[in-house]
Amino acid sequence: MLAGIIGFFTKKNRLLLYVSLGFAAALSLCGIGILPLRLAYWIQAVLAVVFMFRYVQSRKFIPAGLMLTLTLVALALENIFTG
Repeated sequence: MLAGIIGFFTKKNRLLLYVSLGFAAALSLCGIGILPLRLAYWIQAVLAVVFMFRYVQSRKFIPAGLMLTLTLVALALENIFTG
């Protein structure tokens, strides 16, 4: 969500804001149990692939590499704690 807000204010990119809002809302709904937790795995996997492609294209760790790392850590922790 924060990346979408930053992208909106720096580049006036509404699409990035809406997409990040959508992903944040979907993950939040998974977190509170309205949507199935398995959907959160798929959302995070899609985000990891997107961040990987953005990192490969830009070769800059921030923001794409950092977001890829955080997404992979979240996936690993989710797998450890939920089995």
